[in-house]
Amino acid sequence: MRYWYRQRKPYSAIPPGWVAAKDFSLVAYERELTDKELLEYDLEIWEEPKL
Repeated sequence: MRYWYRQRKPYSAIPPGWVAAKDFSLVAYERELTDKELLEYDLEIWEEPKL
């Protein structure tokens, strides 16, 4: 399972284990991140909008 996050400020480098999406501000990670990690990478949890 992948968890999706959105970067508030885009970074030029993505840490190992991350996958960039078509939208460069979105990244996927293989596990749920801790609050500390979310702050460190300036991320927020992203969910696909319901149609």
